[in-house]
Amino acid sequence: MAAVFVDELRAHVGGVALGSVGLGGLYQEIPGEAVAIAAETFETAFPLGVRLIDTAPWYNNAETVVGEALQRVKAPRNEYYLATKVGRYRSEKHPNGEFDYSRDRIRGSVQASLAKLGTTYLDVVYLHDVEFVDREIVLHTAIPALAELQREGVIRLIGICGYPLDVLDDIITHAPHPLQVVQSYSHLTLQNDALLTMAAAWHARGMLVINAAPLSMGLLTARGPPDWHPASSELRAACAKALTWLAAHSQAHFAHAPTVEGLAIQYALDVQRRSPFLATMVVGSMGRAEVLSSIAARDEPSPLDETLVAKFRDFLGPLYQTSWAQDLTSLHTPAKQQYTEDGQPLTRQDVQESKEEMEGQWKCEVCDFHNKTSSKACVLCGTDKGFKLGLMSPSPRRSLSLKESALGNLGSSGSFNRTRSFAIRRLNMLNSRQRGARNRGDWVRKIGKDGKRHWGRRDAPQESFSAKDPIAMENAITAAAPPPMPGLTAHTMDLARQHSLAFVSQLAQTPRHPEGRMTFKEYREVDAAVASRGYEISEQDLEILEQVAALPFKDKYSWFLEQTSSLIRPWEDGHLKMRVHRENILVESMEQLLGVQMEHIHMPLRIEFIGEVAIDAGGLEREWFALVTEKLFDETIGLFMCAHVESLAYVINPNSVEASADHLLYFRGAGRLLGRALLEGQLMKAHLALPVLKHLLGVPISFSDLEFVDHEVYRSMKWMKDNEGVEALCLDFSVTNRKINGEIEVIDLKENGRNIEVTDANKLEYIYLRLRYIMLESFSEQLQHLMAGVFEVIPQELILVFDYQELELVLCGVPSIDLADWKAHTQSSDDMPADLLGWFWEVVETFTDEEKARLLQFTTGSSRVPVQGFKALTSYDGRICHFTLKAVPYPENAFPRAHTCFNRIDLPKYKTKKEVEDVMSLVINMEYIYPIDDGHVDANNMYLNPNLQIVGRAVSRSVSQPRDAGEAMAAPADGTPDMDTMMRARIRSAFEMFDKDRKGCVIQEEVSTIMRYLGAYPSEKDIIKKILPEMQEDEPSTFVTYEKFEKKMLEVLYSHEYEPDTDETLLSAFRVRFQVLDPEKKGFIDAEVMKDLLVTKGTPFREKELEGMLGCQDDDVTRVMILAGFMHVAKDGETGRVYYEDYISLLMQELDGDTNNK
Repeated sequence: MAAVFVDELRAHVGGVALGSVGLGGLYQEIPGEAVAIAAETFETAFPLGVRLIDTAPWYNNAETVVGEALQRVKAPRNEYYLATKVGRYRSEKHPNGEFDYSRDRIRGSVQASLAKLGTTYLDVVYLHDVEFVDREIVLHTAIPALAELQREGVIRLIGICGYPLDVLDDIITHAPHPLQVVQSYSHLTLQNDALLTMAAAWHARGMLVINAAPLSMGLLTARGPPDWHPASSELRAACAKALTWLAAHSQAHFAHAPTVEGLAIQYALDVQRRSPFLATMVVGSMGRAEVLSSIAARDEPSPLDETLVAKFRDFLGPLYQTSWAQDLTSLHTPAKQQYTEDGQPLTRQDVQESKEEMEGQWKCEVCDFHNKTSSKACVLCGTDKGFKLGLMSPSPRRSLSLKESALGNLGSSGSFNRTRSFAIRRLNMLNSRQRGARNRGDWVRKIGKDGKRHWGRRDAPQESFSAKDPIAMENAITAAAPPPMPGLTAHTMDLARQHSLAFVSQLAQTPRHPEGRMTFKEYREVDAAVASRGYEISEQDLEILEQVAALPFKDKYSWFLEQTSSLIRPWEDGHLKMRVHRENILVESMEQLLGVQMEHIHMPLRIEFIGEVAIDAGGLEREWFALVTEKLFDETIGLFMCAHVESLAYVINPNSVEASADHLLYFRGAGRLLGRALLEGQLMKAHLALPVLKHLLGVPISFSDLEFVDHEVYRSMKWMKDNEGVEALCLDFSVTNRKINGEIEVIDLKENGRNIEVTDANKLEYIYLRLRYIMLESFSEQLQHLMAGVFEVIPQELILVFDYQELELVLCGVPSIDLADWKAHTQSSDDMPADLLGWFWEVVETFTDEEKARLLQFTTGSSRVPVQGFKALTSYDGRICHFTLKAVPYPENAFPRAHTCFNRIDLPKYKTKKEVEDVMSLVINMEYIYPIDDGHVDANNMYLNPNLQIVGRAVSRSVSQPRDAGEAMAAPADGTPDMDTMMRARIRSAFEMFDKDRKGCVIQEEVSTIMRYLGAYPSEKDIIKKILPEMQEDEPSTFVTYEKFEKKMLEVLYSHEYEPDTDETLLSAFRVRFQVLDPEKKGFIDAEVMKDLLVTKGTPFREKELEGMLGCQDDDVTRVMILAGFMHVAKDGETGRVYYEDYISLLMQELDGDTNNK
């Protein structure tokens, strides 16, 4: 089909093409109204058979002028041909323009050209000036992008244009898709006619060969070339001498004394007319006179015969056929990508470790993970390189026999080895991350005597354990429990005879829940061949999974990448595009993620931030993912909350329904987001708590895992197991749940549980039921929807090859930045001064880990490093694109500029190390608002972040800002949440705490209390002078309606105005929380309620509040004791009430005393 159109175009172009450079005013002023001149040009040319119009985005507004002129002349579309270009674009900062051959920019450029030219298709599209862009990108990115558009019917013919003939020929020869058109500049002129040789070869390939620039871009004019012309001074002088002779000869010997420009053009047209290999020539077209002049030159023989042409070239001497050197600099060429031996783009699954990396690995003594030589700490558990446990066992991960491996055989003498004693202390000193990583391989699928697969410990216990071993603690269900009783009690009492208390979450279908519901089964009752989603994994698949799971992590990760890459649909099948506002990014992202149909779930994704000029070639998607996950795990949103452990990890918020009635849809959307992260290799900054990861993997959850959800409850329940006299705690078979709005509800762990006392006889049943509630039942619906979303994108079998610690590594990437690895996988431009490169790395070496993460965020859009290290940085669609430093002129660019899509920094050529230190310090302490164009991040478009917050956090604008008219959004699923649902629900819940009668208003005195509960702490002056007047507007009243309160609170919360930052405001929050527990405003709380909170919950108050009030009390037990001690002092002996103002006064005294002692 393309060949047919080539013949059609060759037959109808008329030997002359209408160039539009002049119409765009690129090199000269336009004499008159551009559209009128263009219309006159077309009205003259079309009837004379001149129908090909040549334009480009680079030619200023030429495309717009051409499009409007065509509308004016009303010529039928089939009477003319449109040729435009992609890849080179105007830039205010860079006179030579910017080159961007990325696929998305090409597609976006074509769409823009279609709109400007007022057409639905383009006859010809060239890659503009291919000599200025990396060959590999031209061949493997740009040409495939044009071929794709050609297959879609948007473009009829594709081609390239440029100056160096050897470059053009090389690309034509090696193009992965056939090219049909080539346009050559300045190579069929009086000075250089080398095109004639090449044209024959290209014509033989069936290509349309077009000549352009017969005046050599001004070199062959009487006025001479412009200053920017790349010709050498020798060539300029020789051409000037030859043109002087030609002008004199024309004046003396030719009729009408044609100009040298006219003679040069006529010569090129004359040669073209005699050559069967040349289709047409692009000439300037500025109105009727120029068109008629060009047609006359086309039709009349040139007065320059061979003798005169030879005489002209004698003046040139050896400079005849000489091409000038190219000295333009591409300021936006994507970083050089990596390719396989067969020329395909290198992707994540192609990344391999070198022999040196393989031989230099070290194994962590705590978790057995193999790390690179350059890693100073284990990437899995954080243990320092060189740390030794001193265990005698060759397998330090035998978590069920820690005492055995540490003590060994004591021998008949019973003597105690000091080295082994040291090992025990080392084990007891491991932090929670290390303990979790150490036990990561405990649970395995084993084939039982019945031939079925069951869950079991990797190593069975052989003797009693150290009292401080958490695994031993959960196995210490005493055999002295009462005999089994019917029902649930019988089951829990029977646990006394089992080795451990462990459960597996699975989806079970029942008549009442045909869609299924999450259940928590004792691990011995579970068929280990059944996945968490309730379906059975085939025996063949299980064997494969078990074989892969036994491989080293790097090999199983390679297998995982191979499997996920096969899921991703080719771009040709379609792609997803999400358009979101930054200020409402979570809601809009969830809407569109939920709106994706299953048949489209694996399509490539592109992101557009509405109102911003930027094309996503990987960087925007990384930034979008980072921003969405930051919002998703923000505790104020109410979906997830930080677990009460020493490391920041998140669990599902059981009270999420209060944040939004559509919270389950949010969890399904969050699951799809995590699934896309696994599919594409996006990295999360937030960490999921260990039990959540176990739920995703379907691995048994045991009592010791409670430590990773709520350390205080874990210690409390462990104490209960190990000690007698629990009756003194006055506990019953119920738990209290404090909702987001502050309301306290009592939940029975069994029927009538609030009236059943916990005793030493039934405490195991209590522990069992409490564990079930905390680990699953309190958030089973949320977990079910989260898992459903994840496994809609990624089949669960693919992640079963990982243990939970490895899965966290896949989701979150390497936790620390290895500078040696960063430097080893960095590219730099050829013109990068050695001193500048050295200064850059010397400055980065002084950065903290957080500052390095900021620099990485600035450059790539993400602060995390991929699992495979810096060699696995990508651009788009998983294509490898190394970190790149490009030297650019100084002081034209005063600050570094980042191209997040291509992991590149444009670094000005600073003169001193001090300049580099200053600008790099500025970069890492900046927050960028949004990329200014095409994915760039410019330090000139950033603002100082005085609090050193996460780089990339969006600037809040009015939350009520409507979407622009005509902005298309992906169709949301039915019932998805409206804009700002969660925030509005949170505000309403707080408001209704004080609006008991549901009249829709509160007294104005309560406004400040509600605002403080919502996290805003305005001064009384602000309340009186600013906030209340705005809430009441022109209707002064002692009441404030909900509508006006909500409007103002949305503004306050999204602007982060009145955020707490002092101890006084923390104490105010403390008071508000007491008031929530005292809705009737009696001024006191029953001591038993307070004690229950302190004993069963530890403390109901936020960590930040406690740190502010109690100084740096790191020990949790000490903290509870202090609070309990204050409660005892504040308690009224006769009534048993705790007057919380007295309680707060004691805390304030403690705070003041602590402050005075500092």
